[in-house]
Parts: sequence; structure tokens; C-alpha cells
Amino acid sequence: DGYNGITRIFNSAANTSCGWQSGSATFFRNFLANGLGFTMIFRPWPTGTTTNTTLYCGLSSDFSAGSPANQLAWQYSTNQAPTNVWNFRQDGASVYTATGLPQGVSDWFKMTLVRTGNLTYTTTLQDLTTSSTIYSYSGTVATSNLTLYMGGYVACTTDGASKYLDIDYISCEFNSTH
Repeated sequence: DGYNGITRIFNSAANTSCGWQSGSATFFRNFLANGLGFTMIFRPWPTGTTTNTTLYCGLSSDFSAGSPANQLAWQYSTNQAPTNVWNFRQDGASVYTATGLPQGVSDWFKMTLVRTGNLTYTTTLQDLTTSSTIYSYSGTVATSNLTLYMGGYVACTTDGASKYLDIDYISCEFNSTH
């Protein structure tokens, strides 16, 4: 990637995927409530192609799966509905679409997720390169015991061209007994 501190994720061939996740998982209930929460700055498709792909960033139980069981992540996909739009996914289903937010090829994005209560959260997504509108969604998880990793995922679904994802920054606040 040519820049210190940036993690580049890319797949190597058609019908393959690649993901990166934090070394250990945490429960949803362990995220600090009403603080700064979880923040990630990422750049989708800084090189390679943007067609025939699925890409998501945020929190997930498994960053090797295209549609994991537990997920709180922003996704752009050309093959998983809703297609060709940024959408927020919870537990493998789309719950909110950022209508009007462009794909943002090579742009830097900022996503946040703040736990606002025992089972509630608010998430945002913004294209930092174009200073886009901040898209926001508030939701509720089924259980506070969701096991989640921080990370990103990119997949090539049919063509042979590599797909890339750069992650520059991750920050997360946790509850502490100290």
C-alpha cells in the first residue's frame, strides 16, 4: 500500500475472498455506552476493479464469510441485495440504505458505531474525501452477548480481477472495571 500503518486486504482470484479481523472478539455489551464507541477509517477499492464484488467494514462474528450470522457492518455489494448501494447490515440482513452515497472508489470513509443502551446502537457512515452527508441509523440487537470482531472483508464474485480494501484507523472504547 506504500503507507505506514495502513492494512491492505485483497483477494487474489475470481470467486475468492479475503478478510482481516482483530485478534480477539468482544461481546456487544462490552462496548462502552454513550462514548466515542467504535470508529474505522477505510478506503474501498484503492486499486483493482469495483465490479463483481462484495465489501464490508465494521463488526462481525466472521470476516471470512460473505454473510455472517452476527454482523454490524457497512457493506457495498454488486451481487448481494440491495445491490450497488451502501447499506448497514445487522445479522446478515440489510437494515438501512445510505441512499445517495456514491460507491466512493479510492475515497476514504469513516464509519462509527456507538452503543447507546443495553441492546441499542447508532451507526454513521461518511465519505471523508468528498465531505459527504453523514448517513446515520439507530438499531437494536437481539442480545447483548453478540460475539464480534473488528475488521473488513472483500470478495471477488465472478471476474478474475483483484479487489482491494485499505484500513487506516480503528478505535474502540470498552467498558472497564478499573
